This record gives sequence, C-alpha cells and structure tokens, in this order.
Amino acid sequence: MEEILRKLQREASGSKYKAIKESCTWALETLGGVDTIVKIPPHLLREKCLLPLQLALESKNVKLAQHALAGMQKLLSEERFVSMETDSDEKQLLNQILNAVKVTPSLNEDLQVEVMKVLLCITYTPTFDLNGSAVLKIAELCLACRKAGHPQMHEMIKMYLMTLLTALCHRAFPGNQGPVAFYQVCIETYTCSCHQRSINTAVRATLSQMLSDLTLQLRQRQENTVSL
Repeated sequence: MEEILRKLQREASGSKYKAIKESCTWALETLGGVDTIVKIPPHLLREKCLLPLQLALESKNVKLAQHALAGMQKLLSEERFVSMETDSDEKQLLNQILNAVKVTPSLNEDLQVEVMKVLLCITYTPTFDLNGSAVLKIAELCLACRKAGHPQMHEMIKMYLMTLLTALCHRAFPGNQGPVAFYQVCIETYTCSCHQRSINTAVRATLSQMLSDLTLQLRQRQENTVSL
C-alpha cells in the first residue's frame, strides 16, 4: 500500500492535486507509525488510506484514478486492513469502499469496469458479511452506472449483478442456486423498463424483500452450524 501511495503522491503534482498529495502524506505517516497495527483499528486505517484514493478517483485524471483503483485492490489483499465485520455500518469495509467510489457513474467506462472488479473482490473476501443489504447497495451503484453508461455496458452490469446474487444464494443454499432464476427475472424487468418508475419501484421492493428473507435464512443456517 505504501508504494502505491508514494506513486500517487509523485503523480499528483501541481496545485490542482494538492489535496491528494497532502492526504497521501497523512496516510503514509499513519502507516509508518510505531505500533500502528496494534493501536489503530482496521476501519481507521482504511479511512486514512481511502481518502487520497477517493480524491484521485474524483479528479477524473485517468492515471491518478488507475493508481487509486490499484490501491483499493491492495487494501483488500492486506490483512492489516481487513477485519471481521463487527463495526457499525459506516465503519464497515463495504460502506467505506462504496463511499470512496461514489463518483463511479461519471467515470469513463474502462474505469467503471475496474471499480466493479474491486467490488467483486469484496464479495469474495472471506471476512465480508455478504447479505441482502450489501447486495442492494452494490446493485444501486451498478444500476446508476448502467443508467449513465452506453449500451455495451448493460450486459456486463447484468452479469455482474447475477454473480453477486448467485454468490449470496450459494451461501444460503449450499448445493443449489435457490431463487437465482427469480432474481434474474427481476433484473431483466428492471433493466428493460428503465424509464417506467412505477415498475422499477415494484421490482426494487420485491428484490429487497427477497434478499432480506434470504439473508435471514443465511443467518439462521450460520447460527445452526455454530450451535452444532
């Protein structure tokens, strides 16, 4: 992570990127502190490192944005930044990442694809609590990208959403896909009726309820496994 932050710091030259350079300095000082890992919880380390990455992404400078996305991938792969998700919502890994990439719908399509790769990595992080609420938050960002993007992005976004939903179903229903087919119908309906708000609202409500039920089943299975 330090290497990526230093690269970003060097590339962020000029007064236009002063905030990026300064936040890189603060993040590097935090990471280089004595007993940092012991004294500073993972969510605060993520917060310090995500700030310069978020600013770089929001700069719309392709080179800086690429460094930012590389930094997010690195953050997910280093143990010091990943913790069991017992923090409050705003301190959880997913919400911190989603806040950092909220500019995604206005990025170019190549960068949007890279952001989705980062989100996919979160999905398969062992300590990440994959649940209906999390899937809906990611889906909101994906659908916002679809609305703003070109038609060639639409199929990729649908495939990405199905990957998320399938991963959730496999956790709740080991050995089969559960209601994946139903989710696929919901997504097809939503994406094909993007200008009909009443239909989209109904689909969103249905998906939300189904995901909530699925999350409850997943939690009950996990509790039963622990009790055994």
